[in-house]
Order: sequence, then C-alpha cells, then structure tokens
Amino acid sequence: MNSMADNIRITAQVSDPMAEKLQAAADLTGVSLDDFVIQAALEKAGAIIDREETIWYSREDAEWLIGLLDSPAQPNAKLSQAFERYKNKVNDGSLREDTDGDAQDRKFQQRQRHSR
Repeated sequence: MNSMADNIRITAQVSDPMAEKLQAAADLTGVSLDDFVIQAALEKAGAIIDREETIWYSREDAEWLIGLLDSPAQPNAKLSQAFERYKNKVNDGSLREDTDGDAQDRKFQQRQRHSR
C-alpha cells in the first residue's frame, strides 16, 4: 500500500495544442489525462531501456559466436603460463577465492598494508 510519502509529483508545462492532443488521446482510450501521460511515459521509458540494454546482432554474428563457443581456440604460451602461475598461487595459499568469487592476492594486500 502506497502512502503519500511514497509518491513523487511530476509536473510539465505544455502548450494548448499539446494539451488538447494529449487530452483527445486520453479520451479515446478512456483514461484520465494523468493516467494517459504516465502510461505513455512508462511505455517510452521501457522501450528506451530495452533498446539500450539489448545487444543486437546479425545471423552471421550469431553463427560466428556459436562457432567460437563450439570450437574455442587453444591457449597460447603466455596464457598457459599465466594459468600455471594462478594454479600455483591457489595451491600454495597465496591466492584465495572469496565467497562472491572475487580473487584476492594476500601477498599484494600485505605489501599494501606494510607500505602505508
């Protein structure tokens, strides 16, 4: 249940022709002018958010991506070396995984604390 404190008032000044057009549309849809403007604004906001948060790609892009996922490239020497260093740090306890999945290097943190 909403209280008055939960609501925010939004006001807008429009010209007479704009107000008449908005009112005509509200009348045609059978809702109040306020409800019409709110509904229209929410629809527009949803469309903008969807457009900006959606990644669009072509069929060729999708096929390329699926191909990469189905047949990933083999790691190069530098990546293999980096993975070995990571495994060694995990095994010797100098690197641990937090519960949220972020890895933290204890030695680095200790150096940071001692350098202050």
